[in-house]
Amino acid sequence: ITRVRKCLEKWGYSAKDVRILFDYVDANGDGDLNLSEFIELIRQMRIGISVETAFEIFTLFDDDNNGTLDANEFLRHIFPEQYVKDQQ
Repeated sequence: ITRVRKCLEKWGYSAKDVRILFDYVDANGDGDLNLSEFIELIRQMRIGISVETAFEIFTLFDDDNNGTLDANEFLRHIFPEQYVKDQQ
């Protein structure tokens, strides 16, 4: 998680940017990313994470184990401070 966060920060991504990209790769528009959509998100971000690592991240971030990630699950792990601020 730390590596992903550092990569995102290095490339200048903020929580807001991630949410925009999240919506962009949500092919079916349901508000959640399945594994293939998540891998596309990682690819679009160009942060140098392998498909295998993306799968591990997806599994780790899928808090409710429903096989999809919503933006909040992703942001809660990547930008926890921003997530808490947005919830207030």
